[in-house]
Amino acid sequence: GRVRGWTFYLIRDDAIEVGGLVAEDEAASAALVDALVDKARQIRRLTGFVYAYAPGLEYALRARNLAARPFHYLVHDLDPVPTDPADVQLEVIAWSGNAPDEAARLLRRAYGDAGRIFAPNNELHEWHQYVTNLVGDPALGAFSSALSRVVPADEELRAVAIVTVISHRTAHLAQIAVDPSLRRQGV
Repeated sequence: GRVRGWTFYLIRDDAIEVGGLVAEDEAASAALVDALVDKARQIRRLTGFVYAYAPGLEYALRARNLAARPFHYLVHDLDPVPTDPADVQLEVIAWSGNAPDEAARLLRRAYGDAGRIFAPNNELHEWHQYVTNLVGDPALGAFSSALSRVVPADEELRAVAIVTVISHRTAHLAQIAVDPSLRRQGV
């Protein structure tokens, strides 16, 4: 009657893409991996990006002949934000109807090659599908246009914060990105 672990995934094309897996012990990790492998047999492929928050996860993956390799996900020591940011005049507005297309283009620029977990080939259509999943699939919570924000400039987005609602008291910052040209300016 007690939750010992959880996972979530999206099905895209011919693959199950695991977005997270957390367990409190090795047995729970193994059980979750087994469930994902069983589901993947119906689909064709199993892929994903998971933090190592599950004891024995790497062993469970390797024991089932699944390749596991470290991926450094946007890890960077941050210097303090400048106390006097550049004179960048930006308007922050609520998410709008055309934001998914613009957000896909921004995320592609912002992540570049490091975004392969979201868009395996860094193709615009993959980024568009990723954004569509964030705003249309409740796996990460119900998308909230009221809480999500964009920074438009020159007919494209310069920054985006995509927020979902997990419960009436919990919001989830599902994605945040700033155009590379505006980074380190306090945006």
